[in-house]
Amino acid sequence: MRGTHIVYFGMLACEFTYQANNVNRAKGRCSVYQYMNDCSACHWEKLAIDGVESKTLYFDELTNARTVETRLHPGATIPRHSHTHATETVYVLSGDFVEKGIEYGAGAYFVGKAGTAHGPHHSKNGCIVLTHWTGGPVDFVEEILEDISVPKS
Repeated sequence: MRGTHIVYFGMLACEFTYQANNVNRAKGRCSVYQYMNDCSACHWEKLAIDGVESKTLYFDELTNARTVETRLHPGATIPRHSHTHATETVYVLSGDFVEKGIEYGAGAYFVGKAGTAHGPHHSKNGCIVLTHWTGGPVDFVEEILEDISVPKS
C-alpha cells in the first residue's frame, strides 16, 4: 500500500501518502475549502439605502453567487423588493431584524426564492445579518405596493 492514494469522503477528496505500509504514520492533505477570506480586513461599504452597509465575504465570478454581511443601523429599512434570478437567504447574526412587523433575533433564518417579493426589512436597534444570493446577476427590484382600495361611490 505504498504511494499516494486519493480517498473520497462524499465531495471531499483527501490525498494520503503512506510510508512503509504504516497507516498510523500516514500524512494527509485535505482540501476542504476552495476559498478562504479573513474578513477582519474587510471594510463596510455604504449602500444606496440610508443606514445600510455591507461587506462582501464571497463572490463567485462564474455564477455571480455572493455572500455578504449586511448591517442595518438603528431605524434603517430596506424596502420591499425582489431579485429576478437569485434566491436570497438571510441569517440573523445579532440584533433585531423586523420582517412583516415581527421582530426576530439571532438565529432566525429566511429564504426568498428568485422573483418573490420580500421585505421591507427593518431594525429598531440595529442588526447584522448574513445574506447569500445563489447566482445572478443579482438585481434589486423595488416593489411598489399600490393602493387597490375601492373608491367610495
